[in-house]
Amino acid sequence: HATSFVWLNHQVSLASGETLQSKHKFEHFARTHGVKIKSYRADNQPFGSQAFRDDLETQEQTITFSGVGAHHQNGAAERILQTISSWARAYMMHFLLHWPDQCDVKFWGFAMEHAVYTWNSLPKDCQSISPLEMFSQTAQPRENPLRARVLFAPIFILDPRLQDKGKLLKWTKGSPMGMYV
Repeated sequence: HATSFVWLNHQVSLASGETLQSKHKFEHFARTHGVKIKSYRADNQPFGSQAFRDDLETQEQTITFSGVGAHHQNGAAERILQTISSWARAYMMHFLLHWPDQCDVKFWGFAMEHAVYTWNSLPKDCQSISPLEMFSQTAQPRENPLRARVLFAPIFILDPRLQDKGKLLKWTKGSPMGMYV
């Protein structure tokens, strides 16, 4: 049964060893949610490598391939990836507008990760369950206040002296400003 759950490992390159590591991480994540991966659908590279196929055989899994340049064969996934990329781009624009001196392309991975988290956590269309709930077939907590913040929003860090019920001088700044990443 297909779902629109998205897995992101932004550290993966086209090297087959790293692709297998990512595959194993995803399968471990799936197992923690009670899901056994039976089949994959992918492009030819790097998923057509002999090492990847051998691992599929060992795990008793199958794979089907999309045609080269035939994005229409996996249209739903392509649309989801387009949406996530657009959200990440919007997060980066927010970052640029509010933190122009700190904005750097190296934060793109954080933006993508947050967009994927948001996609997987929110119910879609008229469904009352999120993609993560569809994937795991279990109800997930609706609100995680730590992850519900706006990416790259200003945050304030409480001075450790105040955390220990200490006092600061009258005009001492009690909370330095940081950024939520």
